[in-house]
Amino acid sequence: MDKITLITRSIRCFVLGLIGLVPVLGLPFAISAWVYGVVTARKATGRFNPAARYLLLGRVLGLVGFLVSVFIFLMNWYVKANAEQLLPCDGSTCAECRVGEPWSQLFVSFRALQRCGPPIHGGEPGSYDLCVEKPRYAS
Repeated sequence: MDKITLITRSIRCFVLGLIGLVPVLGLPFAISAWVYGVVTARKATGRFNPAARYLLLGRVLGLVGFLVSVFIFLMNWYVKANAEQLLPCDGSTCAECRVGEPWSQLFVSFRALQRCGPPIHGGEPGSYDLCVEKPRYAS
C-alpha cells in the first residue's frame, strides 16, 4: 500500500468516526470506521503512516459512537419495559399519577404532562401530587 492510499484511508476512517458520533443515526458509520481502521492498520503493518493519529482517532471515535448508540438503545428499551413503574400516568387512570414520589421525579415525561396537565400538590407533606386531566375541547 502506497503512502497516498494509506493517508486517504486514515482520513476516511477519521471522517467516518466523526459521523459515527451522531447518536443512533451514526451507528453504521461508527461500525464502518472501526472496521475500516482495523483493516487499514493491518494492511499498513511495518510501514510509516503519516496520518496514524487520524487512523487511531477514527477507530476510537467509531468505538465511542457505537457505545453511545448502544447505550441509548438500552436505555430506551429499559424505560419502555418499565414504563408502568417509571411513568405511572398513562392517561386513562390519571388519578394514580404519583409525581411527588422521589423515584418518579426523574421520569416525568413530556407525554405524561401533555395528557394529564401540570401536577397539583395535595397539601400535606408526604402526600402524593395529583395528576389532573386536561379538559377536552369540543370540536
